[in-house]
Amino acid sequence: MPDRDVLGLLPEIARIADPALRDATVATWATAWEQCGLGERIREVPFAIAAPDEPLIAHIRLVAAAAEALAAVVAARARPALDMDLLRTAVMLHDVDKPLMVEPDDAGGWRRSAAARRIGHGTLGAMLCREHGLPEPVVHLVATHHANSPLPPEPYEGVLLHYADFHAADTALFEAGAGLLMNR
Repeated sequence: MPDRDVLGLLPEIARIADPALRDATVATWATAWEQCGLGERIREVPFAIAAPDEPLIAHIRLVAAAAEALAAVVAARARPALDMDLLRTAVMLHDVDKPLMVEPDDAGGWRRSAAARRIGHGTLGAMLCREHGLPEPVVHLVATHHANSPLPPEPYEGVLLHYADFHAADTALFEAGAGLLMNR
């Protein structure tokens, strides 16, 4: 998938100031989209099978907006100091593996892919990030952003990613009438 298509779907990537981080983010998404083989159906991939009406792209964009809002609250306190490029990069990549974790089913919906049955969410994304030379803090935050991670996120930007992601996830799950992450 050409870079312009990635940036067209996820324009928030352009807010990453460091060109190397920005380019690696685009390249990581391009690889995920190419490997999933969905082509233009990438727009239909749900953020979660339990919330099939919430596209992954919309979820990521909501996480980005929520993370920016949380970062503004932290900045108003002037502590802890935030690395906005780290936060923005991790936010844009936190679900990069999701297109590889689902596949179309025979009923027109989605089911877990073989990759999802073998490799946990976050792990595959972290592998893709490492493959594209992203720094260890980004790899770590992608690997640990979700509720089932055995490790806490480090540095603090991971806390913002976690809450922004849970906000966006619980919004979609609430609208779908599914179980909320906050209740797990």
